[in-house]
Amino acid sequence: MSAIFRAHRKVFGSNAVTCGARFTYAFFPAKPASAIILPEVMDMKTKILSLALVTTLVLALVPFAAPAAQAAPPAGSIIQDPNFYAAVLEIIGESDGYVITPADVSWITVLNVLDKGISSLAGIEYFTALETLYCGSNNLTTLDVSNNAALKSLGCWDNQLTTLNVSGCTALEMLWCQNNELTALNVGNNTALEVLYCVSNQLTALDVSGCTALESLTCSRNQLTALDVNNNTNLETLNCGYNQLTTLNVSNNTKLVDLSCWDTQITVLDVSKNTALRSLSCDSNQLTVLDVSNNTKLETLYCYYNQLTALNVSNNTALIYLWCTSNQLTTLDVSKNTALEVLYCGSNQLTTLDVSNCTVLDSLQCSGNKLTILDVSKNTKLETLYCYHNQLTALDVTDLPLEGLSCFSNNLPNKAAVKGFTGTWGAVNEWGQEKYTYDPQNVTQIPEPADPSPSPSPSPSPSPSPSPSPYIPPTPSPSPSPSPTPSPSPSPAPEENTVTVEADDEGSATLTNAQLNAIKQGKVKIEVSFKEEESKPAATVAFSEAAAKQLVSDATGGGVTVSLKAADLTPEQAGLVGDRPIYTLTVTDANNRVITRFGGNVTVTVPYTLQPGEDPNAVVVYYLSASGKLEIMTGRYDETKKAVVFITTHFSTYLIGYNPVRFNDAASWGNEHVAFVAARKLFNGDEKKNFNPNKSITRAEFVAVLRNFDSADLSQYTQNSFADAQGNWYTAPIAWAERNGILGSYADSDFRPGEAISRADMAYMLYNFLQYKGFELEKAREITFSDIADVPAYAREAVTALAEGRVLSGRGSLFDPNAATTRVEAAAMLAMLIRALTP
Repeated sequence: MSAIFRAHRKVFGSNAVTCGARFTYAFFPAKPASAIILPEVMDMKTKILSLALVTTLVLALVPFAAPAAQAAPPAGSIIQDPNFYAAVLEIIGESDGYVITPADVSWITVLNVLDKGISSLAGIEYFTALETLYCGSNNLTTLDVSNNAALKSLGCWDNQLTTLNVSGCTALEMLWCQNNELTALNVGNNTALEVLYCVSNQLTALDVSGCTALESLTCSRNQLTALDVNNNTNLETLNCGYNQLTTLNVSNNTKLVDLSCWDTQITVLDVSKNTALRSLSCDSNQLTVLDVSNNTKLETLYCYYNQLTALNVSNNTALIYLWCTSNQLTTLDVSKNTALEVLYCGSNQLTTLDVSNCTVLDSLQCSGNKLTILDVSKNTKLETLYCYHNQLTALDVTDLPLEGLSCFSNNLPNKAAVKGFTGTWGAVNEWGQEKYTYDPQNVTQIPEPADPSPSPSPSPSPSPSPSPSPYIPPTPSPSPSPSPTPSPSPSPAPEENTVTVEADDEGSATLTNAQLNAIKQGKVKIEVSFKEEESKPAATVAFSEAAAKQLVSDATGGGVTVSLKAADLTPEQAGLVGDRPIYTLTVTDANNRVITRFGGNVTVTVPYTLQPGEDPNAVVVYYLSASGKLEIMTGRYDETKKAVVFITTHFSTYLIGYNPVRFNDAASWGNEHVAFVAARKLFNGDEKKNFNPNKSITRAEFVAVLRNFDSADLSQYTQNSFADAQGNWYTAPIAWAERNGILGSYADSDFRPGEAISRADMAYMLYNFLQYKGFELEKAREITFSDIADVPAYAREAVTALAEGRVLSGRGSLFDPNAATTRVEAAAMLAMLIRALTP
């Protein structure tokens, strides 16, 4: 199996790769246009590889079409699901009305029914010769293939499976059941299993002790509290990240090449017997010790966000990538790591760092340490250098091909102390500050650069403007929130302070005088439910307290009607959304007067089924502006609810659209968040279509992101009060932020637009922005950072509120208020905020 698996990786690239040790993807085939029967002379593994190659070529030439509605199968047919019936008819060459018998399907060895809209595979038991079944991306809730004893390969990903029975499949070699709703998976009888990919389910336990042939196990993003792989001595790839493991014993897995156990709760990890290991991701755990001295083949090591006090990598001479940020390291010797290309060792307690032997080093991040000297003269290939928040008095980067430099908050007296930098100061996220607070006596505690005043002034009341809502950059947690896809649960019972009303068959719901009076007397929220009709989708519209009060106040004549109607678009507008839902929401009072805007937020939930191949991060909501333009607003696809949820402050025509954005330089852990914010036009890439995930975000750039959330018209914002923020692209966004209270009040005349924004300042600006927009975060947890006293007084309320709302994360037990934030961290937190605002 290992040879064919490596062949998968070679032929199919990203379909079977280890991506920076973050996610390991076992091979699974793309969606073919129809089932393909391969010659019987091929062995099974060759068939699988050939099938996938043919599939990929077919898909490149044939556009996918959504399955059409099918006629009901005739009585007596062994298959009764209309879409399954139609797919099988195509394979056996019969037409509608034909009664399918067991003999008609007993010869089929490969069955591909991906994306056919199938709800049931009842009848699959008659496919007695079946060796390969691909039934992913359908509507299956249960799947029983226990009678298909010849089955060797099963792909049932992206359904809504709550049960999967493979007990009789003793020949099964490959199983892909990711992105379902499985709470249990019994593979005890599948002793031939070589590849198991069960990511993003709800598994609380997984017994693979009988799967002694297993070579690749990917069970990340479940709810596992224990995982025993002692019997799996052939295991080469193990990814069990984002579970609830406290221990992991891999001492018997001596063939292990890739190990990912990130973001669990492991306190001890012994990899001394795993001498074949090339990639190790154990970041975001609770490790105090990590011994990799026996792992001499190690090329990639991610161990950041632990509690390591020492790390010896002197034996790891093959090491190319090392991320050990946010630990408690006082020393780090990389003199033997001459192959090192990327070194991230920031937020430790290093007083010295010798990288003179790392001559191929491309990227160095050593910020947030106690370095007084940094010699990079031998690093002639260095393109990115982050050394901010240290105690450097001089820095020489002469003749280095630097594209990004961040060295603020050191003891550098002026720009002349940085020799040899030829970039444009303040234009590409480097140091960038013309003036900053500097105390020559203060060498142990980095001074704050001209902070905003400690007492933030109150933000103005929110202006009614339909748009997305932002977020604040945190700690680089590999994946801030788990994404198992639970089964859709019924809507919760309405709160006692909520008036509920259901729409009629015409799509209109009327609040009576009695209900309006009840709202005035204290029942201040409104929830309206619309039925699903042929011409319009089902929806729920929930008015916040502020919106409900404003609605009652504005209504005249007694009674208010909320309506959901089908909408017409121009061909150009329709081209953006295809056949996705389009609808218009209106509110009228008893005098037929249209109420378009509210003094608070309204949350709209619309059931939506992802179309084949759609990335949920790229599903967006548009509203049709008065000028006829389609504008992206605050919204997202909720995988739990199987619905699109968005927030608005006014009613208009809304459309569900799809806006995928791809960058050339993928981040190591935040790809889904980058895709999420880019789809909403919050971030752009550079002229080379790079996102630059590891560059710091500047103060001006963050203000621009907040403005993108607001979709504010900048034509009225031409002047700001900062001497260093005039005559540039950021002049108007900063003026917008200043005028709307997002910046608070400043004691300094400089804004420092090109300086990387500190975590404290970003929290402060974001918190003011949320108040300006009228957005409220629910308190989801109690949290206290051990360094909260180091957070400037003006930002403490903001930091606490955002952390308790699951928007802002710490670095271990620290908040690290003075540290800068990378673009990928900012993207992750922006995505988390939108999710927090659209529960």
